[in-house]
Amino acid sequence: MEQNLQPGPARVSVGSGTALQRLAILYTPVERRFERIIRLAQALLQSDIVGLSFVTEDCEWQKSSFGPIPKETPINDSLANLLLLSDETTLNIADTQEHLAARHSRLVTRSPNIASYSAHAILAPDGSKVGAFYAAETSQQQFSAEHMQYLQDFADLAQNELQMGMLYRESHRFVAQHDAQTRRGMLDATTHLWCSEAVGQLIQRRAQRCLETGVPCGVLLINISNAASIDADTFNFAGHNAWSEMAHRILSALRAQDSLGRFQETGFVAFVNACNAKQLTALANRVHSALTHKSLFNGVWVTAEIGAASATQATATAADIMRTAESAFRIANERSLPVHTEFAD
Repeated sequence: MEQNLQPGPARVSVGSGTALQRLAILYTPVERRFERIIRLAQALLQSDIVGLSFVTEDCEWQKSSFGPIPKETPINDSLANLLLLSDETTLNIADTQEHLAARHSRLVTRSPNIASYSAHAILAPDGSKVGAFYAAETSQQQFSAEHMQYLQDFADLAQNELQMGMLYRESHRFVAQHDAQTRRGMLDATTHLWCSEAVGQLIQRRAQRCLETGVPCGVLLINISNAASIDADTFNFAGHNAWSEMAHRILSALRAQDSLGRFQETGFVAFVNACNAKQLTALANRVHSALTHKSLFNGVWVTAEIGAASATQATATAADIMRTAESAFRIANERSLPVHTEFAD
């Protein structure tokens, strides 16, 4: 059915701006998924101009098009806006020169001199009209019911792509937020290292991967024996508390590929990969020296014992390594040793 809207001040459908923002489609780069739909539509309809456009408060913007149509058209000259202002979801103008609103558009009076125009509305998830899938001719043409059905089919394809894109972005955002919340839940609030539970899972995965590939690895259990005298509520000028400073010292002694987390209430645990027993012991001594060579910013000197467990055989498990590290730590504590190393194999 042909609509013959009276010309008047430029308007767009209520709520379309918010809906367009949610679709996040405006001023995006060329996308193959929409270009493909346009090519199929032009091949089937054999129209001079075919396009997918969206209407803002100021203009009609072409997401994808075939034929001599400008990328942006001022809202007063927009033919798609006539569809948005109507109560229909289709627009069929056989003769734009006879149409009271369309005949004033510069798309009609100037190049590309559109003589006939047909369109089907693109709907946002909330049901508001935000754009059009259209076909236009530079010579007068009567659009058949079959032609209009094809337009609707192509509009549905484009609309499905829009909704799939929106769902993908929202699901990606949800996953990212969930991952961030999960990550925050697995961090130690005092040092922002992995908490005991999280670092235990990390050690299990990395130890299994190392041992299956024949790469030696190890674990350092670092116990702060005077933890009770270290106040976690006092901060230095950089905003770090004493436990954060100790974590920083340990990390500076470890290598870039090593991982550090909290162990229970009074210590840290480090997973060390690609490291034999001799190298592991040297690394443990370096960590001990980093912790104890000078006082913390609050004047407290750290006392610590480190139990090191080295594993080289694929028969060892992460549980074996942790048990060995705990055993090495107990021996270091009983004998007042800074570092004690045992084999988990």
